[in-house]
Amino acid sequence: MIGGNVYVATKAALEAHTLTSPPNSTDTGVTVNAFRPGTVDTAMQATIRQKGAGQLDEPTYTRFVRNHEEGRLITPERSARSLVDRLGGDASGQIWDASDADRGSAPVPD
Repeated sequence: MIGGNVYVATKAALEAHTLTSPPNSTDTGVTVNAFRPGTVDTAMQATIRQKGAGQLDEPTYTRFVRNHEEGRLITPERSARSLVDRLGGDASGQIWDASDADRGSAPVPD
């Protein structure tokens, strides 16, 4: 997918920044965390499924289609609830993943 490498590199840079920032914000009251929203059922997902054949390599396109067909996408509301439920604490330098709730390592938002 055109621009896919920029998308992935930007996400990796954000996580690296998150992991290295807390020592620089000690005693400031600032917390630094990153959130992986999960594989969310968005317009981007629909566009990729509809127009991605021929623009993506076959395994990637197939994964997008299969994730949708097998019900692996989560709603935007569920992803947002997963984030909201984690806010307000003192945690810093954490990378939170909306999918963790489904694996039992974080409260399951409803």
